[in-house]
Amino acid sequence: MSNMSFKLVPKMENNKAIIYIVLSNGESREVCWLVFPDDSQLNDNMEAINQIIPILRKRIKRSM
Repeated sequence: MSNMSFKLVPKMENNKAIIYIVLSNGESREVCWLVFPDDSQLNDNMEAINQIIPILRKRIKRSM
């Protein structure tokens, strides 16, 4: 994966979220599963995801 660009893409279903890494060649993999309280607080869940993604991006870049 060295020197490839990538995006981190979250997918939500109910109270569960999966963050995928999508490489520039179109390949994708799950990199993070999250299970939030089942309290229908979608905005809170998205806020948490939006804080987690930059941390994951930094960590992944260090390993590439």
